[in-house]
Amino acid sequence: ATLAHASRRVFVTVEEISDTDFFASEQTAPGALPAFYVDGIAEAPGGAWPCGLTGHAAPDGAALAEYARAAKTAEGFAAWLERHLTVA
Repeated sequence: ATLAHASRRVFVTVEEISDTDFFASEQTAPGALPAFYVDGIAEAPGGAWPCGLTGHAAPDGAALAEYARAAKTAEGFAAWLERHLTVA
C-alpha cells in the first residue's frame, strides 16, 4: 500500500478476478489494496511463476535457481527475460 500511495498510477496483476471482500477477513486484509489506489487490473494466470502462489502453484525451484544464476549479470538477466517472459 505504501508503494501504491507513492505512485502516480497503479496497475496490478492477479491470478484470477473474484468477487471477494478481502477486507472482511483478518487473514487477507493486510495484503489487500484499496480500490482507490488501483488504476487498472489484469488477470494473469500463472503470473507469480516461478515464485508460486499459495493455493494455485508451488514454487518452481529449478526455475528459481536458473534465475538466480542468470541474474548475476545484466546480460544473463536480459537473456532470462527473453527466454521466459516475452509477450507473444
